[in-house]
Amino acid sequence: MKPLVLIACLILLGEFSVAEVEIPYIPPNKVNVVVHVNVDFDPDTQEYIYSYEVENLPDAEQKVVLFSIYPQGEVYDIRQPESWAILIREEGRRKNSLGCFQ
Repeated sequence: MKPLVLIACLILLGEFSVAEVEIPYIPPNKVNVVVHVNVDFDPDTQEYIYSYEVENLPDAEQKVVLFSIYPQGEVYDIRQPESWAILIREEGRRKNSLGCFQ
């Protein structure tokens, strides 16, 4: 019988206690990003090789969790940063956007 009384008391106390937690909203624009772009041309294959480095500066209040590029030509041999996943949006045979996310 005692366990039932204890449970009843906990339920009764639970009805009268109130807790309020305030979580501030931080807008998703607290990054401070610099994008470094490098373009190389391979004369043997006649292809351009583009590489992008996204750097979030030390004074940023948030980390970068997603970035995208929108290529204008054919894209292949895609490599994502270590510990990131890649997302490719295709329309037909053409890749419309490439994104990386953590």
